[in-house]
Amino acid sequence: MGLSVPLAVDVLPFCDHISHPFTSLSRNKKGLIAASRSDGSIDVYDENDGYFLIHHVPPSVLTSVYAVCWVNRRLFATGGEGRVFEIDLALTQPKAILPLPGGLPCRSVVANGDSLVTGNDGGYINFISVASGSFELTSCLAKVEGRVLCLAADSKRHCVVAAGDSNGKVHIFDLKSGSTLVTYEVGHEESPKPTIVWTLAFVGSALFSGDSRGTVSVWDVEVGGIVSSFRSHAADVLALAVSMDNQSVFAAGADPVIHRFDLCQTENIAQWQPSGVIRGSQRDIRGLVFVQRGEAGDLRSFSGDMDHLLAVGNEARLQILPCPRSDFGDKPPVSRRGQKGFVLKVPPPICLPFWPLTVTPTLPLAVHFAQETFKSTDSTPARLCLMQHADYVSLYRLPPRPKRIFEVKKTPRYFLKLAHIQPKLGNHIRTCCISPCGKFIAYSDEIRSRVLKVEHPKSWKFNPNEPAPLTTLSRLAWVKAGRRGIQSRTSSTSSDADNTDSEDGHSLFLSLDQSSADLFVTNEVNSFDEQLLPRKRKAATAIGDHQTTDDQAVESSNIPSSCLMAFTPNSSCLVSVDEATMQITCRRLDSGVEMWRFTPGKEEGGIACPVHLLKMAQFCTENFKDECITLLTMACRDGRVLVHAFNDNSSKGQRHLFTCPKVADPVRPRHHPRPVSIALRVEEGDETVTACVTVLYTTGQIIEWAIPLQVVKPDADAEVVMVGSPQTDSWLDEFWQRHSTSWRKCMPRFHSMDYLPGGHVIILASRGFCLALDRREQIRDNDIQVAFLDRNWKGPDGCLNVFYRTKTMLQCTVLADRIAALRMDAKPAIANLPAPLLRKRFGT
Repeated sequence: MGLSVPLAVDVLPFCDHISHPFTSLSRNKKGLIAASRSDGSIDVYDENDGYFLIHHVPPSVLTSVYAVCWVNRRLFATGGEGRVFEIDLALTQPKAILPLPGGLPCRSVVANGDSLVTGNDGGYINFISVASGSFELTSCLAKVEGRVLCLAADSKRHCVVAAGDSNGKVHIFDLKSGSTLVTYEVGHEESPKPTIVWTLAFVGSALFSGDSRGTVSVWDVEVGGIVSSFRSHAADVLALAVSMDNQSVFAAGADPVIHRFDLCQTENIAQWQPSGVIRGSQRDIRGLVFVQRGEAGDLRSFSGDMDHLLAVGNEARLQILPCPRSDFGDKPPVSRRGQKGFVLKVPPPICLPFWPLTVTPTLPLAVHFAQETFKSTDSTPARLCLMQHADYVSLYRLPPRPKRIFEVKKTPRYFLKLAHIQPKLGNHIRTCCISPCGKFIAYSDEIRSRVLKVEHPKSWKFNPNEPAPLTTLSRLAWVKAGRRGIQSRTSSTSSDADNTDSEDGHSLFLSLDQSSADLFVTNEVNSFDEQLLPRKRKAATAIGDHQTTDDQAVESSNIPSSCLMAFTPNSSCLVSVDEATMQITCRRLDSGVEMWRFTPGKEEGGIACPVHLLKMAQFCTENFKDECITLLTMACRDGRVLVHAFNDNSSKGQRHLFTCPKVADPVRPRHHPRPVSIALRVEEGDETVTACVTVLYTTGQIIEWAIPLQVVKPDADAEVVMVGSPQTDSWLDEFWQRHSTSWRKCMPRFHSMDYLPGGHVIILASRGFCLALDRREQIRDNDIQVAFLDRNWKGPDGCLNVFYRTKTMLQCTVLADRIAALRMDAKPAIANLPAPLLRKRFGT
């Protein structure tokens, strides 16, 4: 299959992202995995959705996280501040904070039924009740001499807690009486340095400990003595994991090997013995979780009959390691031929990418394009894109369209950096966007959102006799006029009626003041600016008459912090999603008037459903050429996709058209996969319009909804209504019905989806390649196999075609003249790693 449109692929390097090491790991019974990093951020993955990242707590929220813990669906964290935080995952903010007595920091927290047990460097062990939604400190146990570095709770008795300290001692406490049952001494007394106990785990009536000598010790809690000791590791043992049947224990640490210990059953004796190693990591492992066979979700390389381990640490990414069965204990022996065949069936380890696949708005797209600046015009196109980083935003100008598929390593291309926008030090960029015309930029940090105006040069064509074309950014500010924004929401008049030319109506006009960003100087007169230039002069005169300062004008333009932002296709309005309330707001850019606001459908329990994707398209019909309707599609985290429509020139607000229902998971009937990407196009007709909404889900399934619409004008303002029942695309339905099993088995996880011009071909992008899905071709049984064959394949073309291969691709977008692929360059990231991680395979 050949592409009907010869679009070249241009690769954008993404060099400055450095993943921070993980510090802890926790998993609940529903398959949610929480992992904290050394920079204070927390990532929450969902096993049922193919380990997509569903929540991300930015590092500026908690600043320091040493340990995380689940109690049912409630997530708790503790760190350098010596407090326990309950995290509101919907808002990615602390829901409650509980100070703890003792010294700083608090390094360990574990669940004990409906309670939490914490330990800090002051030697205090605190008992916290979280039953029935409570969150209060109930008791504090006796103080130990050293720092409490690890804790373990007996899951059967719920009244026994073990604590390991920095002096090489393991303390066993009775929570009912608060007394110390027994204290174990780890290590030799003649050693010049005390042994440090890093990790503990209860296994039935036994207690496992891992220490700084690289030794795994087994203690009998009932008898009160050591059972056995294994010098298994070359360095510190930092993590332990226990199987669900308490028959296997896994130990990992500063060396890259995971050692397994099995309970060997004989006639009258049961003892723990080493039973092998598991390799796959190269650096320190600080968190280890066992997942039983059958509980793993959407793992292509794992069968349902194999256990696996989740490991995190200095690798800075989540690792999934297979656990073959052991020959110890009461398991039947396996012959040599059977062992050889079984080894071949053991899948290789899986490492999630440094930039994980995500369905959370707090990790938005890393790059945004001004679509109209890539179209062919009489003058040289601007070709602008906005790159989002952790704490700043950069505006780039892309080079001309490449003549062929382009590889960065062969022919480096020049990307001109036009502007560098950085909020106050310490603020994290939540989201950003650039208008399709390239004249406006919006970004949001943790405090507020800002809109900037971009002044383009008169010509982008390079002239050696003239200075290089420069760009100027200025802050877009709306002058305050009483409570104009509230009036606009309740008034029935059009927003354009408020923009009449009047000498006294200065508050309705736009004023500009210089931004603090490091930008350049030029101006360009165009249609939008011609409308604003005379009004800026009037506004300046009126401001002086009424003694209004520039600071007051700037303050009135601040928008609350948003988790998602997008400009309308005609660049006249800004749509934002409030981070605290999940309300969606639309504001006009010329006046700052709030046109409408609404809250999407609520989840079970009355909580507003979080929105993580926004997509818009605009159309005009033959009967109402002057009335442009904007379609707004929103992907909710519960699996629904909402379709709304509104008129930019009307104050009636938005209108709900259709809700794409939740999709059933063929493997888990009760689970509904989440939308990963949305593609939107409009087929215009004489009287009716068909809106095509295509949704890519975490399971890899693609569904396209065709929604028939009609524009009516019952009064002065036009609006859109649905004139029929939406239908799904029959070709995609048949394709998924025939290839769903092989698709889930052979295909990787896709993170981007878009239409090629014409709408018949859909492109999908994964970490390693781009795939074209041509709906004009006939569906065959071997489509997936043919897609991966060599280019010299002489057989009939299929409907799938892998047309571009790369590494570490983060995003793929179809533009007017090219396909832009954003790729992470690993070499600069590796070069900026700390010396122990850069020069060694594992640190100590």
